[in-house]
Amino acid sequence: MFTLAGESRLESNRNRRRNTMRRCLLLGWSLLLLSAWGAQEPLIVVEVVNELGEPVSGAYVTVYALAKDGQIGSQIADPHWRTTDANGKAIFTPLKLDFADDPDNWMFKSYPKWELRAVAVGYLPLKQVIEQPQRGTTVRAVLKRGGRPLTLTLRNETGKPLPEPLELAVCEPNLDTLFEEYEVAPALRWVITRKVYSQFSIEPIGEGRYRVLLPESQTEPLLVIVYHAGFLRGFYATLDAEAIRRGEATFTLPKAHTLTIRYDVERVDPKLFKNLELGLTGFSQRAPTVEGIPIGWAVFAKPVEGKGEVRFDDLPPGEYLAEVSGFPASGEGALLNVRKRFELRDGQSQIVELVYNPPDPRRYQGDREHTVRLTGADGKPAVRKPFRLTTNTEAGETVVVQEGETDDAGRAHLKQLKPEVFYQLEVDGRPTSVSFVIGRDDFAPPNEGYIAPQKGDHAPDVPLQPVEGDKPLRLSDLRGKWVYIDFWASWCGPCRMPLAMLAEELPNLKTAHRNRAVVLTVSIDDSTEPIKPYLSQLGLWEHGGHYWAGEGGWRSPVAQRFVVFSIPQAVLIDPNGVIVWRGYPTGSVAALLSEHMGRVK
Repeated sequence: MFTLAGESRLESNRNRRRNTMRRCLLLGWSLLLLSAWGAQEPLIVVEVVNELGEPVSGAYVTVYALAKDGQIGSQIADPHWRTTDANGKAIFTPLKLDFADDPDNWMFKSYPKWELRAVAVGYLPLKQVIEQPQRGTTVRAVLKRGGRPLTLTLRNETGKPLPEPLELAVCEPNLDTLFEEYEVAPALRWVITRKVYSQFSIEPIGEGRYRVLLPESQTEPLLVIVYHAGFLRGFYATLDAEAIRRGEATFTLPKAHTLTIRYDVERVDPKLFKNLELGLTGFSQRAPTVEGIPIGWAVFAKPVEGKGEVRFDDLPPGEYLAEVSGFPASGEGALLNVRKRFELRDGQSQIVELVYNPPDPRRYQGDREHTVRLTGADGKPAVRKPFRLTTNTEAGETVVVQEGETDDAGRAHLKQLKPEVFYQLEVDGRPTSVSFVIGRDDFAPPNEGYIAPQKGDHAPDVPLQPVEGDKPLRLSDLRGKWVYIDFWASWCGPCRMPLAMLAEELPNLKTAHRNRAVVLTVSIDDSTEPIKPYLSQLGLWEHGGHYWAGEGGWRSPVAQRFVVFSIPQAVLIDPNGVIVWRGYPTGSVAALLSEHMGRVK
């Protein structure tokens, strides 16, 4: 989820993309909660054979869903990878989709195309699209010989014996489907990299020497990855076009670093935070990048309490992030994060200390003042309502800077403000559109603010600007109908899955509910330019109504009136214009509509 809460509102776009890509890679499509369904009919059976029809044992195989635009949609099997047996077969079991009432229907209807990948020693890699898959289908994958070999030599300067076999992979920079991961209890926030599968055949031919089989057409650079726990965990190198042309390449495996992480969380109040976990994320110097930002992988995580330390002796050079995280005990609010980013280089040992200290409100107070007038969800001034002015620490904790009450005109008089501190205002226990930084033009304190409309409130009758066309739409124009609104942006990675699900459901929704329900998407992009291409790619443009929140993004009129401070976010409005649901759009819109429409007789 992208949010403006706390520190993240002040992150540069660069850091925001870094964190987003890291989480996307670590968690995949986190909207799918992934646990086995148990002893049921297999999801799919893959039979791997050679060109003579002979079974190929020991081949690595994976199957995943494709989105409408041809990009990877989601993991659908548990485990993600299988090894073929003596008969060349790999039997995949499905994942449990906790958000879906009818998992089979959702999986097969939402993803009518799947893709399998297979690789085995001595064969060229295979990518094969499966059209209209059915549960229990057996698919034959034929591996071919040929291609051209590349001799890969690894000079071992780690200070450790070279393992046999070495966990070695050669692949394209897009690694999404090549990671094997496992979850860490109890909070399941961390998905740890356990293995990276090679996209191409690799065969040992001597001490530190390997034969890699590439297609004749391969000219684009590739990545060489060593991810071998206990030896070297996360070494990357680029196999450039010239090395591919020559058919040989040599790389030096660097000395492994020793890292000690010492943590002290004794002063964390258990009434405020629970499920504390220590985690380590790596960003190799030659890791794949997005816009020049390295994509990371989770190296380690475990539950912690009190004081302690953990030690690693298998880390390559690169940038790392060590952090202790915790969930708010109430279930709401910001996460606790005590973190340090650091670099390992030159084979040196390093000690990193993560110590939690309770925040001091005086650190966030100054001598500035500001007054803001608040409007309630009912459209009236918020007269004599209690308010809290808060900020978030670097650890993610909420600190109350000021408490008070609005005056007879609905104004909050904010005092003791300090430049460069990000403040948020709550009124009557609800979030508001008021968030600001003294001294920042892009986050200047507003003179007007709105209290967030919640379940039971009338939705703001703010005009929505169509992406194409000039006539604005008001929600009051839709009275008598159920209205579902999805707030999103083209730069928001987590927004993609709900929109893709919406694209699959909308044709059936129109048939099922006829003229009783309307589905709208509202983008908070800075302009309308990226909206139509993005929605067209998902197959959503031709369905539903698509609108723009207006200039200003988070501070656009629509985002301000609805108090949209995180996306994706959605609301469901009943025929009387009352909000009946508001939240994160993780499930079926059809199910949500049916649930609420069924309550109205």
